Amino acid sequence: MEAITQLFFSTLFASLVCLNANTLQTYIVQLHPHGITSSLFTSNLHWHLSFLEQTVSSKEEDPSHRLLYSYHSAMEGFAAQLSEAEVESLKKLPDVIAIRPDRRLQIHTTYSYKFLGLNTTRGNAWYKSGFGRGTIIGVLDTGVWPESPSFDDHGMPPVPKKWGGICQEGQSFNSSNCNRKLIGARFFTEGHRVASMSSSPNIVQEYVSPRDSHGHGTHTISTVGGALVPMASVFAGNNGPIESSVSNEAPWISTIGASTLDRKFPAIVRIGNGEALYGESMYPGNHFMTAGRELKLVYVTGGNRGSEFCLQGTLPREKVHGKMVICDRGVNGRGEKGQVVKEAGGAAMILTNTAINLEEDSVDVHVLPATMVGFDESVRLKAYINSTMKPMARIVFGGTEIGKSRGPAVAQFSGRGPSYTNPSILKPDVIAPGVNIIAAWPQNLGPTGLPEDSRRVNFTVMSGTSMACPHVSGIAALIHSVHPKWTPAAIKSALMTTADITDHSGKPIMDGDKPAGVFAIGAGHVNPGKAIDPGLIYDIKPDEYVTHLCTLGYTIKEIFTITHRNVSCHEVLQMNRGFSLNYPSISVIFKHGMRSKMIKRRLTNVGSPNSIYSVEVTAPEGVKVRVKPQRLIFKHINQSLSYKVWFISRKRTGTERMSFAQGHLTWVHYKNTFYRVRSPISVTWKAKQ
Repeated sequence: MEAITQLFFSTLFASLVCLNANTLQTYIVQLHPHGITSSLFTSNLHWHLSFLEQTVSSKEEDPSHRLLYSYHSAMEGFAAQLSEAEVESLKKLPDVIAIRPDRRLQIHTTYSYKFLGLNTTRGNAWYKSGFGRGTIIGVLDTGVWPESPSFDDHGMPPVPKKWGGICQEGQSFNSSNCNRKLIGARFFTEGHRVASMSSSPNIVQEYVSPRDSHGHGTHTISTVGGALVPMASVFAGNNGPIESSVSNEAPWISTIGASTLDRKFPAIVRIGNGEALYGESMYPGNHFMTAGRELKLVYVTGGNRGSEFCLQGTLPREKVHGKMVICDRGVNGRGEKGQVVKEAGGAAMILTNTAINLEEDSVDVHVLPATMVGFDESVRLKAYINSTMKPMARIVFGGTEIGKSRGPAVAQFSGRGPSYTNPSILKPDVIAPGVNIIAAWPQNLGPTGLPEDSRRVNFTVMSGTSMACPHVSGIAALIHSVHPKWTPAAIKSALMTTADITDHSGKPIMDGDKPAGVFAIGAGHVNPGKAIDPGLIYDIKPDEYVTHLCTLGYTIKEIFTITHRNVSCHEVLQMNRGFSLNYPSISVIFKHGMRSKMIKRRLTNVGSPNSIYSVEVTAPEGVKVRVKPQRLIFKHINQSLSYKVWFISRKRTGTERMSFAQGHLTWVHYKNTFYRVRSPISVTWKAKQ
């Protein structure tokens, strides 16, 4: 009887939790930093709780139990669980500026540093910056696996005296896990916890600590600031290429696209008619007997079950046992498809790109012999299957090839511009290595990240703009080490104006089968060797961002939520007539009936005194460009000079379709051609409304 009673109460409790979770949602409440009601309370926490005490409708519940976090650094406010009715009530209270629902965001190396031209020789960017000595890098991600060799502090100097953070202890994470390399760690899990009341047995459980259970954080942190690990290898908002798929496009944010390396992992499919289809894979083919063996091919279709995607439970064992199975990309994960094939008795797998993925060549670690082929190859493969009663194939794994292919090129999945919300700023800013990046991996997961994968490695391969961003963050840290007084805008300018628009063969960077445009690469591919010494920079003062927001039509309330300042846009715009943000790239928009536009820019000399720069312009098609003055003479370091650019449209406006053109403007040092300060130009003709 006692057991039955316990079971009853457990079931009842679970039902109540589910009901509560269905009616409550996490919200982030932003308060006025100098609220008129704050002086009535002894602490910020008590002030924040007072809002819940006035709002929570249940008389039987302690309102403090709804509070998840109290904020007072970057903003004043709190996170709490609220019903929709309570949110409406809260909006009416004084000092409440904004209420936003909490959103779950999806998380979007060994060779890439060499590809970027970084090495340990004298005169290199790494050497000049002292390998980033003294610079502290902060990363917001899924956590860290501190035992990884990438976070070994051997040879590291003492923790910088300016560090004031902590090493927060938690589940399987002690303060001793931090060291002179990994100097601090914190975790914030309350919002995620209440949003994930139910868990699936197939989902890797989170650590209630800074320890990483997913691998994404360990991978990105080791990319941005990990230690050099000899012989590191893997044994075995990404929405591109859609137009206007770029995200995180605010002008004070560096928006990074992803590029490929000139490193390949060939795994060729040799089919029965003698043809060879190029594919790639990280599977260690030389280590296993099944790799390279000729097998019968099978492509399971029909029945509307999703078998062509190799979804769980869709592959009949009698059809795939001992065979090489073709799986189309999409719906489920690439590594998961291999696990499905393996569980159904398949011996090998060929992943086939669809018309969406085209020739994208992101490689994966697999649980069985496997390779991935591009869309063109997949069409040929399926045509071969339909041409014979007994299709056969084998996979020939070729290891690693470096320098035999062109690179960099734009990754197929990398987000493209123009920015949908703010086309006045050209985005992305730059691109950086983000395809097939090898970096640290936690020991609670196999290299595929699948729960069924029992293998353990220190490193694995991942692709995404999440892999590109830490490369740029690391380079920014190097620049900051050399120029500690530079603003973030100055560092971004250095990254952009020195970026490359040609690949390592000297030819234009490609986007698929065509040269990459500015909406794919922004200013170009990062070049740390040049970025550390750019000659000139476009700096931006904080007040200029506020003026920019006013030009975009932001309201006083919207600007206050960002700046915590009361701003009169009418006065700001009166004092800044003809304002244009001092951004390193140039975006010109011709609305219906507009024929010309003038923009201003300001350059600061960070090179040598007595420097003269002259301008070179490649005008966008259909546009006449005039620059004044055409020479800038800098007498001193840190001296700033301004110039104006007039854009005159030669195209007829008011057409039914929006159209684009691109060019660039470059300031060239009259003696030292190493200094070429280049700004990409995008021109948009708006369609007739």
